[in-house]
Amino acid sequence: MKEIDGLIIFDLFGPIAHFRKFYTNSSSLSYSFPPRTTVTGLIAGILGMERDSYYDEFNSSRCSVAISIKNKIRKIMQTVNLLNTDEFSSFRNVFKNMMLRKNLHPTPLELIFPALPEKEVSYRIYFFHSNDSIMRDLN
Repeated sequence: MKEIDGLIIFDLFGPIAHFRKFYTNSSSLSYSFPPRTTVTGLIAGILGMERDSYYDEFNSSRCSVAISIKNKIRKIMQTVNLLNTDEFSSFRNVFKNMMLRKNLHPTPLELIFPALPEKEVSYRIYFFHSNDSIMRDLN
């Protein structure tokens, strides 16, 4: 077990959440809390790091992340229609082309909402990095 000198604690919250399980492709199931990779990606974004450039810097030997769910949550399955918009020439033609082609693909989507009477889903994030400059930049 490594010794931790300092710790950064912050809350992540919002009215709705979705953290897609990596093994789902025909439906979008969600974890109940943000995975470690989501948290490290968020922190890398705050630090201004480029996408896919921070994996070695935030590996588990250099960086520790803990997550707690602050309030009760509920999960709801919602069906959404996904369509590939790459084939449309302009946004104006999306609806017309969609109706002509009947190009609707209902997909189950699992969403996380706060349990009533709460208004927001809320998580507490505990973060430590062995690199002092990263810890200073986040403070």
